[in-house]
Amino acid sequence: MDKKEIAVSFLSLASSGRVGEAYEKYVHPDFRHHNPYFKGDRESLLKGMEESAHQFPHKEVRSNTSARRWGFGGRTRQGPIKARYALDCTHPYLSF
Repeated sequence: MDKKEIAVSFLSLASSGRVGEAYEKYVHPDFRHHNPYFKGDRESLLKGMEESAHQFPHKEVRSNTSARRWGFGGRTRQGPIKARYALDCTHPYLSF
C-alpha cells in the first residue's frame, strides 16, 4: 500500500464507525496532532473520532487520490442531509 491508499483506508474505516480498528492498524502509539478542538495526544483525538462516529453513524467519505502528490483531497458527509466538509490530508499522521 502506498501512503494515499493507507490514508483512504484509514478514513474509510474511521468513517464507517471502526475508529478503534483504524487506529490500531495505522496510528503510531506516540501520535501527536494539531486539531485545536482536542488535546494533542492520540487518545483524545481517538475519543473524539469515536464520539463523532456514534453521533453521525451514516458518515461517508469520497476521496480524490490524484489531488496531490503527497496525500489526497476528498469530501465527507455526516449523513444524508448534513453539510459536506472538505478534507485535506496532505500530512496524514499515520504509521507507514
